[in-house]
Amino acid sequence: MMDCKLTIIITFKNEGEEVFKTIKSLKEKSLGKYKIILINDNSDDSFNYDYLQEEIDGLYIKHKISKGPAVSRQEGIELSVTKYFLLLDAHMRAETIGWDLKIIDIIEKNPNGLFCCLTDKLIFNGNCEYISSDSTAGGVSVDLMSLSYNWLMFESKSNTTISRIPCLMGASYCGTKTYWEKIHGLIGLKSYGFEEQFLSLKTFLEGSNCYVINTVKFAHKFKSTKDVRYKPDSNLYIYNKLYIIELLYSLSFKINAFKQFRRLVDNLTFANAMEELSVNRKFIAKEKDYIEKIRTKDISDFVEFNNMFN
Repeated sequence: MMDCKLTIIITFKNEGEEVFKTIKSLKEKSLGKYKIILINDNSDDSFNYDYLQEEIDGLYIKHKISKGPAVSRQEGIELSVTKYFLLLDAHMRAETIGWDLKIIDIIEKNPNGLFCCLTDKLIFNGNCEYISSDSTAGGVSVDLMSLSYNWLMFESKSNTTISRIPCLMGASYCGTKTYWEKIHGLIGLKSYGFEEQFLSLKTFLEGSNCYVINTVKFAHKFKSTKDVRYKPDSNLYIYNKLYIIELLYSLSFKINAFKQFRRLVDNLTFANAMEELSVNRKFIAKEKDYIEKIRTKDISDFVEFNNMFN
């Protein structure tokens, strides 16, 4: 009997029937065994999500208070007992038959680094949904001063199974639990925001790479700002930016980035974020020491590589 090597972690808040539809699409296109960890991050939309326990081979967890996607995803991977993981949003559809075996095969051949899959748009028209492949994307490039990003567009057919990219994006992130633990995953981020930039920068600085898997596609329902289930706390949103800069940037990059944020953010929000940095200074110092121990590259090396995609 085939051993189970993969755990899918799906965190959600107020997603309604989308969670079931995502799970259903995974089952319809998979060819092997996998576990699922569902984390209900304190949904308060009166939808009965408890029935989902019967739809999965794995764990169903309900938070009494909302912790945000970063903390929830970190929790899910820590609870996983398989070698490999896949992080998915709760409003996605698997497009590739045998997506699970393809992902496992690629990770087994490339155990260091992190991966995302190709992303199409999942579009809703009334009660109907369809997948648009007009603009298939695979990862992003990043502006280090603002941590904003630009999608990288990929042809539907590629000569390689994986392509190196600066930054993950698209909500289908996978790798080995061992490597996630090596770079300390999403530890330190609060509430919501910048998980992909954080993971990708740490991966690059450690000396490994982020890749897009060209042989696996997921369709993703991209939401407008008004439809996002997580409403970012502006103080913690800016805190996450400042935390990433403080932890990973060299001094010159750090000074320039802090100056830019200082100009763009109102005084109170910036002051609150800086106060939060001060409160967590001992933890941040400990994490910085650890990052320095595993670091093999500088942030300027990332800039040089990232610029190839702009």
